[in-house]
Amino acid sequence: MKILVILSFLMAGGVGEVVGVPLAEPPPQAATTGPAILKQLPSNPLDWLKAEAVEPPSKDKEFPGIVVTPYRDKEINGDGCKSLPELKKDLERVKEFSVVRSYGTSCYQVQKYIQTMKELKLNMKLMLGVKGDNAAEELKELWSALGDNFAMVDSISVGNEVVLGVPEGDKAARNKRVGELAAYASQVRKDLADKKHPEIPVVIVDSWVVVKDYPDLCKASDYMAVNVHPWFNPDQLAKDAGKFLVDAVLKELRRAVFDAGCRKPIRITEIGWPHAALPNPKVTDKREASQPAQNEALKSIVEAVGGSRDTIYLASVDERWKAKQDHVDPLGAEQFWGIANLGLLKKP
Repeated sequence: MKILVILSFLMAGGVGEVVGVPLAEPPPQAATTGPAILKQLPSNPLDWLKAEAVEPPSKDKEFPGIVVTPYRDKEINGDGCKSLPELKKDLERVKEFSVVRSYGTSCYQVQKYIQTMKELKLNMKLMLGVKGDNAAEELKELWSALGDNFAMVDSISVGNEVVLGVPEGDKAARNKRVGELAAYASQVRKDLADKKHPEIPVVIVDSWVVVKDYPDLCKASDYMAVNVHPWFNPDQLAKDAGKFLVDAVLKELRRAVFDAGCRKPIRITEIGWPHAALPNPKVTDKREASQPAQNEALKSIVEAVGGSRDTIYLASVDERWKAKQDHVDPLGAEQFWGIANLGLLKKP
């Protein structure tokens, strides 16, 4: 028996034409190869973004996850690493949040996060990460930095938009990279099992567009981990950022990945909106980077995910260490994703 879910009220004015999205019954189960804590998806796809792939550290938590960067502008701080007091200040600002996302081991970030979270008695967890290049070296550093603090770990990501960084037209190279990342994720799971912590989810994070095109990334993950940035959609209006998220995840991504046989909980591992951008006369689309636009976009996104506590927002502060202008974002907004009004992210 099939259930036909009509998304017409969500798609009005959106990208593409309105279609019916078939959903097999019963609803998709959590990953059979992953940790037991992963939840079954709700029966209604419209509620999938509101579901939480990983249990929050506390049922009382009203704030989601957030990226806290360990880096500073090298012109201000020679080695580019935030000091422990600086990072402590950043974490204190997000003390009510459920999860802090980290991307690696540089700048002794894992040790600094753990030490600060303990000192401040923060009831939050860490989404740890490795770059996905050298498993032997990176994992040795990660396990050493983590010590015996496995209870503080939300999940571990292998890479961040690694496949996106491979030229789009080189499918052979992209497929090769997918295979390498999958093997790396398997090694992380083996290490966790050896350390008696197989309950910790392991995922490969990439752009939603890449995961849509390469569903093996989902198959190699314990939940579907995707970065979704409405900002990079030309002519995107801030007020429709949440609608873009629903269209992208529930219409395009879900259909492609589920049809490929990967039916797992979906987690948004990066999302946000810049509050500023650098002038570029060659770019004339409708996107607006301003504080009011950021506020409007975040309200729209929070409504779309229903305040899900494991959605991860970019970022707690501006990241001035990033490139000022690049080919991915000709508007040069990379540095300006710091969220001024964190209260907007509170669970409704």
